[in-house]
Amino acid sequence: MDTLYSEMTESERASERVKRGHRRVGFHALGIPPYGYRWVGNPPQLVPREDEQRVISIVVELRKTKHSGREIAEHLNAQGILPRMAAQWNGQGVYSILQRLRKAER
Repeated sequence: MDTLYSEMTESERASERVKRGHRRVGFHALGIPPYGYRWVGNPPQLVPREDEQRVISIVVELRKTKHSGREIAEHLNAQGILPRMAAQWNGQGVYSILQRLRKAER
């Protein structure tokens, strides 16, 4: 592998690094799955992730009690609950989840 890697062009090595990073965060040819889901199988299907589904439940319950997206993000951060692809939660990330849920209900 080392010999093969050293014979690759810089472009090919960069491509391999990107592919490794995509695999690490769950990126699939269909894109990164929505928060709360992961790709499984061939052909790929969205399957709920229990850990992220619990976070979505917390977000929904806090929103029902009139907490703002920022307040919900602060609560998740204080609890040590990390988002999938960021260092910490913010209001926009919370609103993205809520917006996707509203679209799914239609």
